Amino acid sequence: MELQPVQYISSDLSTTGLNNTDGIPMAVNTNSFPKKTLVELVDCVTSAAGKFMETVVQETVKMVSLNLFRSRAPQPHENQVLEALILEEEEPLMDVAWLHVQIVYELLLRFVASPKLAKRYIDHSFVLRILDIFDSDDLREREYLKTVLHRMYGKFMVHHPFIRKSINYHL
Repeated sequence: MELQPVQYISSDLSTTGLNNTDGIPMAVNTNSFPKKTLVELVDCVTSAAGKFMETVVQETVKMVSLNLFRSRAPQPHENQVLEALILEEEEPLMDVAWLHVQIVYELLLRFVASPKLAKRYIDHSFVLRILDIFDSDDLREREYLKTVLHRMYGKFMVHHPFIRKSINYHL
C-alpha cells in the first residue's frame, strides 16, 4: 500500500525534466510541485531502506537521468571570448536550475547509498555520463559530482577499475 504514492511521484517526475522541447534548460520555480515532490521522494528513499517495486526504481533512475544528464544552453561565441578574458575577476557561473538539480543529486546520493536499489542501474554507461557532467561550469554541481562518484566507487567494487580508467581518460 505504501509503495503506490512513490510510484506515482517517480512516474510523474520522469516527465517533468528541466529541458523544454528544444533541449534547453528552463528556469525552475523553487516553490513548484516538482521540488516538493522531490523532497518527499528523497525522504522516502532515505526511510524505506531499499523496499521498492522494480518499476519505482526504474522510474526514479529515469527521472534522475532526465534531470542530471541534461543539455546546457550554449553560450554565444562573443560571451565565451569575453568570459575567457575576465574569468579571474568574475564570480563562478551558477546554473539557474540549481535549486531543483541539487535535490535530484540528494536523491541520487541516497539511491547510491543503497546498493540493493542501485546495483542494476549503476553501470559503465551511467558512470561515463556522470563523468561528462564534470564539464559543468557550476562549482556546486562539480562538488556534488565528486561526492556521488566517491560514493559509487565505495559501494560498487566491480566498477573500481573502470572508474579509475575513465577518470584518467577524462583528465
